[in-house]
Formats: sequence, structure tokens, C-alpha cells
Amino acid sequence: MEDSSEDESAIFITQSQRSENAAAVEEEQRFRKPITSVECEKFEESWVSDSSRRKWAWVLKVFDQWMVERNKAVNEMSYSGEPLINENLDEMSEEQLDFVLARFIAEVRKEDGQEYPGKTLYEMISSIQTFLRVKCKRNVTLIDKTGCKFRSLNSALNFQMKEKAGQGIGLVNLTSVERCPVELYKKYVSHVPKEISDNAFYLRALPKPKGDVWYYNKAMGRETLGNVVKNIMRRAGFEGHFTNHSLRRSCATRLYEGGVPEQVILETTGHRSCDGVREYKCTSSTFKRKARKILQGATPKRAEIDVKEKNEKVEKVLDENQSEDYNQSVVISTHSTKIVISYK
Repeated sequence: MEDSSEDESAIFITQSQRSENAAAVEEEQRFRKPITSVECEKFEESWVSDSSRRKWAWVLKVFDQWMVERNKAVNEMSYSGEPLINENLDEMSEEQLDFVLARFIAEVRKEDGQEYPGKTLYEMISSIQTFLRVKCKRNVTLIDKTGCKFRSLNSALNFQMKEKAGQGIGLVNLTSVERCPVELYKKYVSHVPKEISDNAFYLRALPKPKGDVWYYNKAMGRETLGNVVKNIMRRAGFEGHFTNHSLRRSCATRLYEGGVPEQVILETTGHRSCDGVREYKCTSSTFKRKARKILQGATPKRAEIDVKEKNEKVEKVLDENQSEDYNQSVVISTHSTKIVISYK
């Protein structure tokens, strides 16, 4: 009997060891178990941010409201000849999308009846495009300047954006001299002499204003003009090599970091090709710090740019300038930085 119990115990130990060994082998396997289609769909949707989902949900809601109102108006206008729109966006063919979205862009307005800025109209179509690609699994490119498939839509979008820009719709703080480039330009032109030699744009400032005239009728020197940014940064206490050209590089970088489409960046900086604008694209110190933290195993967080110290330096320089004998200045400010160009 003793031999029998010892054999059973040995068998039990052997089986237990085999189970443990099998579990260890399974943990040490190179590949995981096959994933399901549901898990794959989660991977595909993970690259779309929550803000993008909220944006397309809002656009779809506006579209549904517009569709109901338009069908009602068409029914009341028997002579219009316009068809009713009954299909959902995800059920429409490419021809139907081109037809319907062109009319949507031309007719949509805010709840209070005001016009949307051209940028908002562009983002609406972009959100619908993302919705069709992600949720509906459709490989469509609605925004296409060549207009191969969606000619009516792109023509309507281009026309509306130009018209809204011409009307000044969407410009930030049009009545604020400190924020609006157009108002700054108007103010500058109002203080230049009526006759200007050599058709110059940047003029030398007078030591003292003569009525409404603040400038000579002669151009500012090339060296003085070329060192504007350099002098501003030096007086603000920044070290490094800065030129007027740095503004173009900073512009491209900030637009890239803000997620602005490359085509829009191209139009803003004035480059003719993507390769040209990419040469000015550079990573900020914040993004570099974030990359180092990720490589070190830290949980990535949303990048935040702390400009408090820089703003304090700039404000200090501005206060000093105001107490000195600077009698003309042009103020250019954004949400985080203010620059004053003063002339003796």
C-alpha cells in the first residue's frame, strides 16, 4: 500500500510540474495568441482623437438639420426642380456626395443666421471625410483641388472660402488694432507721407511726428530693416542666432505642431512645393523633451509650452521702452506673445 501511495504522489507531482512548465513555456512564447477582428477594429479607430469624433458628430447633426429644412423648402417651391435628399451620408454614392455636399456648403449657416467662416466650412468637409473613412470604411478624398471626382463640392468650397475671406468673415478681432494685421496696416498707411520716393513700403521714422505724418518719405536702411528681429530678441534677453527669416521658420513649425494641413501651411508661408516648406519644419524643445520621457519609460502626456518666463522678459523690455524716448511704435500681439517695434 505504501508503494502505491508513493507512486500516486509521484504521478501527481509530475503532472503538476508539467502544468507549470507548460504555463512557463506559454509565457515565454515569442508570439501572442491570435487576435480577433473586434480587436483589429479598435486598432484602426485608435488613431482618431476624441476631439475629431466630437467634431464629426456635431457636423453630422448640423447636416441632418440642414437636410430636413432643405427638403421642407424644396416641397414649398414646386418650381425649383431640386430633388429631395433622403439618404444618409454613409449610404450616398460619390456622385450623390458631390451633389449634396456642394449644396450643403453653399447653404449652411449658424443657428442665429450668421455666416460660417471659410475655415469652418473647410473643417466641416474635412470632418465628414474623416467620418466616411473611419466609421464607414470608405476610401474617399472629398477635398481635392484637382476636382477629379468631387468637382462640384470643391468648386463650391473654394468659392465660399474666397467670398467669406473677401467679406472679412472669420478674421480675429477686426476692430482691435493690436490683433488685426489689416487694421495695423491701415494705421501705418494713415501716418506715411502722401508722396514716397522709390515706392518704398518700410519708411524711416521721424524723430518727432509732424501732425499725422510719422515717417520720412525715404525707405528704411537695408541693414536696419534686416536686423529688426535680431534687435528685438537681443533686447528681450534671448541668446542665439535670430534673423527676419526666423519668423518664416517659426511660422511653419507652429502650424505643423498645431496640426494644420500641409497645403494650408504651403499657402501661408508662400512656398511653391511641399519639399520647400518641409525644410523649415523643425521640432520644438517641448516635443524633444516629450520624446526623451517616452524613451525613458514615462507615460506620455499632452505637450504644454510654458512661455511665462519669456513673456515676463518681453513685458519688461516693453516697459523700459515706454519710459524712454521712443515716440512711435507698432504693436503686434498674439495670445501668448506681444512684440513692439519702436523707432527713435
